[in-house]
Amino acid sequence: MNEIIREKLLNRIETVMEDFTPTPEIIEKIISINDGLYSRFRMAYEDLIMMKRAVDSDIQSGRLSVSGYTIFPEYFFCYDYDDGIPTADKKTLMEMSDETEWCFPSCTLIKGGEIPDFDRGFLKDDPKLSWNIERLNLPGLEEHYIHYFMHNIFQDADTFCLADIQYIKPDDIQWQITVQYEFFNK
Repeated sequence: MNEIIREKLLNRIETVMEDFTPTPEIIEKIISINDGLYSRFRMAYEDLIMMKRAVDSDIQSGRLSVSGYTIFPEYFFCYDYDDGIPTADKKTLMEMSDETEWCFPSCTLIKGGEIPDFDRGFLKDDPKLSWNIERLNLPGLEEHYIHYFMHNIFQDADTFCLADIQYIKPDDIQWQITVQYEFFNK
């Protein structure tokens, strides 16, 4: 990570968080983003499974002859805000996205491999452990399950902060499914 940009982003967090007050509306937005991202990742998981089933079907029917394959999701933050967001201009928003070490659900499916369970195998969430700690330790979140990806985005990544949450939406997280085929000569 570029240290100059990193320092700039950390200073930005410090500045915008000075005026941040977790109002009931912001708590609702945190819950909405948490639940919305969960739904988005569920869609990515279903896309991944659909792709695996299609490839397996093509192999089974003989339409595709491969030695193996790997299927995995790749995520990106789609910052389609013309002027940025109120807490970050467009250049800073792009830097935030570029410098964030996304800890989104990662799953690699292989030929002959099992399909993982969504919550434990794909999200790798422990339903007994909510991540409403540190910056997300706010009144109003005690009874709501906060996923690790929320903690990562707004706490560990040190690029986005809770003051940004009121301006972003779950649809900002996009993905693509990549399939890599293996062919071996004999």
